[in-house]
Amino acid sequence: MTQQQLADTETSFNQRLTAQQVRHKQELTREQERVKRTEKLLKEEHERGNSLLTRVKDLEVQNSSLRSQISEGALKRQSYLDNSYKKSAEIRELRGLVGDSFNSLAKDPAVDSSILQHEAGKLDRSYRGRASPDRSISPSRYSPRLRHTSPERPVRLLTSPKNSSTPIRR
Repeated sequence: MTQQQLADTETSFNQRLTAQQVRHKQELTREQERVKRTEKLLKEEHERGNSLLTRVKDLEVQNSSLRSQISEGALKRQSYLDNSYKKSAEIRELRGLVGDSFNSLAKDPAVDSSILQHEAGKLDRSYRGRASPDRSISPSRYSPRLRHTSPERPVRLLTSPKNSSTPIRR
C-alpha cells in the first residue's frame, strides 16, 4: 500500500468516524428530548393522578355527608310519622268520645239544647287539654254546627270547614 492509499483510507475512516459521531450525537440529542418529553408526560400524569385522587377523596367525603343527611332525614320523617300516628289515635279517641256523648244525649228526651251546649263545651275543653301546642289541626279549624234530629232537640256536631255538610263522626 502506498502512502496515497493509506492517506485516502485514513481520510475515509475519519470521515466515517465523524459521520458516525454526528449520528451518535443526533441520536443522543433525540434520546434526551424523548426522555424530557417522557419525564414531562410522567409528571403530568402524576399530577393528574394526584388531582383525581383528591377529587375521589372529596367525593367520598361528600357522599358520606349526603348519606348522613339522608339518614337523619329518614329518622326525622319516621319520628314525624310516629307522632302523627299517635295524634291520629288521640283524635280518633276524642271523636269516639264526642260521638258517644252526643248519641247518649240525643237519646235522652229530657235533655234540652242548653245541656247539649254545656256538654259541647266540656268536650271542647277536653280536646284543648289533650292537644299539643304544635298540633296541625287546631280546634278553630272546626266549627260547631247544630243539627236538628227533631224539631225540639238540636244536636251539636263538629264539622270540617272544607266540607261543612259532613259531620266528623267515627
